[in-house]
Parts: sequence; C-alpha cells; structure tokens
Amino acid sequence: MHFSIIEGEGTPILFESGAGNDGSVWKAIARDVHDVTGTTVIYYDRSGFGTSELNLNHKYDAEFGIDNGILELEKGLKKLGYFNDLILVSHSYGGFYTTLFSSRNSNKVLYNVRVDANLGGQYTEDILIKAEQYNSVSEMKDKNLGMYYLGVDFTNTVRLLQKVEYPKPFPQLILFLQFKDNPGLVLNAIVKGIYEHLRRWWKKTRDFVKICWQINGAFYSRKKERKGINNAWQPI
Repeated sequence: MHFSIIEGEGTPILFESGAGNDGSVWKAIARDVHDVTGTTVIYYDRSGFGTSELNLNHKYDAEFGIDNGILELEKGLKKLGYFNDLILVSHSYGGFYTTLFSSRNSNKVLYNVRVDANLGGQYTEDILIKAEQYNSVSEMKDKNLGMYYLGVDFTNTVRLLQKVEYPKPFPQLILFLQFKDNPGLVLNAIVKGIYEHLRRWWKKTRDFVKICWQINGAFYSRKKERKGINNAWQPI
C-alpha cells in the first residue's frame, strides 16, 4: 500500500477518501492542515486505487471487502509507527472505514471528523435491495478492479456497518456540505470547508478535542431536520 506522510509533531491525522478516489484527493488540504497544526498528516491509496496494488493472494470477491481494507490499513500503520492516538477525517465512503476502524481500535482513535461521510443508518433495506437489483458494477471488472470490488460488495458493507457499534462516548465533528448542481464540486467544498473551519478554530491540535465536543452538540441538534437518517447520529 502507498502512504503519503507529511511529518510533524503532535497527534497524527489520517484522511480517508471517498469511493473511487485514491489518497491524492487530500493532497492540498493535507498540506494546509499540516501548515496550520504542525502535526503529522497521513493519506493513502486503498488496494486497487492509485499506486496501491490488489493482494493477488485473494481469489474471491468477498476477500477484497472492507474488512480486508481495514486489516491492510492497520498493518500499514503499524509498520509505519502510527498505529496509536489518531485523528480520523473522512468523506463519503471513507466514513465506513473510519467507523469500522474506530470500532475495532477505540483505544487508538481520539476523535473523528466526518465531512459528508457515509453512515450505515442512511440506507434503508429497500434502498439496499434496489441497489442489488440494479447493480451494474460487473462492467467495471475489466476497467477498474478497485471500483469493481468496492461496488460488488457495497450492500454487504452497508449491512455490516449497520451492525457495528460506534464507541460511546466518542467525540465527533460532523459536517454536511450542501451542493446542488455538480457533485464533482464536493471536493472543492471539502477543501474550503475544512480549511476555513481549521483556520478559524484549530489553533493547536490539542485544542481540537474541546472544539469537537462543543460543535458536535450543535450538529447533533439538527438531527430532526435531516430526514431519512436512522440510527446515524451518536450523542456524545
């Protein structure tokens, strides 16, 4: 697996990208975050994306699922010496990764920042059944194996995440960035949204946990305003 690391001092921050993206989508904001906080920043390519190859020892589709992805991430962080006291930042599909990683390693994660990140409770069983019925991911097998394995196992991933217990109490900052026209603009929104938040509030990494607790309360109060999200919000 390919990891990009900007070394610094303080609590390391690990960025998790969305579906179909490699770690490079975080390159610009990672540098900004490092400049603001001075801490170590890490982003990486999951197997099958960017410059990370798939494990050729696996033979079946299910072996390339999110469980395998988490195991590979854990092994990589251990080898690099960053498998302790982490801040996790996720977007979209990366939210599944940070949830599962946190549930497995609650003693190694200090807090989560979720930027339009996926949560298992967003998906009803009807949605999952329709996704299975109209799944056209097979056409990706000859074009992009990483996306193929992600897509073919997507509904199983969601059902797994719906059963995962998120550590309580566990500080989270949840940001929802709204965009109407082009979904491709979400990355720009992430970069701008996180950077502006950090620029105003994140003076030192050690102060961030206090801010997380304060701001998360405000986001949690919006629960009733966001329809269709069941069991997705966790009070702190």
